[in-house]
Amino acid sequence: MWEHQWFPAYYIPWSGLPELSDDKHYPQWEERGVLSSESNNEEVLGRLWRVHVDNEPTHAIDNVYETIGTTPQIGNMLRIPFASAQTWLEEDTPMSGHPKDPYHRVDTLTSLRPVKVSLNGKVLAESPYSVHLYETKLPCRFYIPLSTIDQTILRKNSKTTQCPYKGTAEYYDVILGDEVHEGLVWYYNQPNMECAQIIGLCCFYGEKVDLEVDGEKIERPKTPFS
Repeated sequence: MWEHQWFPAYYIPWSGLPELSDDKHYPQWEERGVLSSESNNEEVLGRLWRVHVDNEPTHAIDNVYETIGTTPQIGNMLRIPFASAQTWLEEDTPMSGHPKDPYHRVDTLTSLRPVKVSLNGKVLAESPYSVHLYETKLPCRFYIPLSTIDQTILRKNSKTTQCPYKGTAEYYDVILGDEVHEGLVWYYNQPNMECAQIIGLCCFYGEKVDLEVDGEKIERPKTPFS
């Protein structure tokens, strides 16, 4: 189900849930409210549930959404928040971050054109080659070896993010004198198979630094996404 332009959401039928045996008390379903099309609640479109997986308060799933049947394709179905599950599988392949968009492509190309990264007139990195990553709706990203970056400016950041197409990203801060640019550099130590070429390579936010590729300055993109 497309609820916005970025990626879809999964709705499943009630019949897809495991049935409870006579001696099993969980999961327990606690209704948390209704969603309606009118302020006077005349037409109820769905219900919100909290699902208690066991007797541990922290083991509950909030905001499970049940449709009431106004949309035939997803009538009387459930949307479980993606982040609430430990694992989602597409066939037998784990997914991370959010469901994949079937129209979203990620392509990687090795380039021998040199890349130079600067900020406020200071050169941060110079690499004789890079891997160009092209991703639908996003600007081209230039991945370069860690060894081509000035090591004195890097500080490991504990931040991680999930991408269903690339995997788990880790980050470096960039320290320039008294200025700290948090998470300015990211990398994938174990990228997904379709992005294997970027393993261990680093990428700067093109929105926040000055990039030159083969001596030509790249205009900073306006999108904030990585």
